[in-house]
Amino acid sequence: MGEIRSNVSLENTVDRGVFDRGHGQETDVRRTTVDGMVDTGAVSLILPQDIVERLGLNQHGTVVLTYADERQDERPLAGPVTVRIGNREMVTNCIVGPARSEPLIGQVVLEMLDLIADCANRTLAPRHPDYPVLKAKATRTGVQEEQRISMHEAIAADLGHDDQPEIVEAIKENRPPPGWTVEQEGDGVFRGCAGE
Repeated sequence: MGEIRSNVSLENTVDRGVFDRGHGQETDVRRTTVDGMVDTGAVSLILPQDIVERLGLNQHGTVVLTYADERQDERPLAGPVTVRIGNREMVTNCIVGPARSEPLIGQVVLEMLDLIADCANRTLAPRHPDYPVLKAKATRTGVQEEQRISMHEAIAADLGHDDQPEIVEAIKENRPPPGWTVEQEGDGVFRGCAGE
């Protein structure tokens, strides 16, 4: 498999925010361009200490890195940094690598920018030419079902019978026990009450 390299523009996100609010000059925004190696085995963006210092990124916290040979190393985190590859841009934190080490572009950057690494052809290309298309694991139906179950359990709790699964099931099937009503109130929440 071939090595994939990419031209990466990096910018101090805080500097850009200060300038965008009307303070300072465009030239005050610290930025640089690096030749980064795409590492599909890496999770995050890793920038060498000298680049982090040149960008003036704030260091905060640490992480433990596990290398391919199973060695572990505690490294600082820094950021925020704006990352641009081609016409894609994102803001992230980075792991601070040793000075003059190679910048690594990991999976978080590839996923957020929706870039596909083709190791056989040594290319990095967007999945969609105009904008990132991001994935989500939750489905709308699943969310609605979770909300429906929670709603039925809440109604049973209002009626004082949340510990009785048969009552929850009856409410779920829209057949509350005789003399009970289930109504949607102004805040959109369904509530149950016992009749006289």
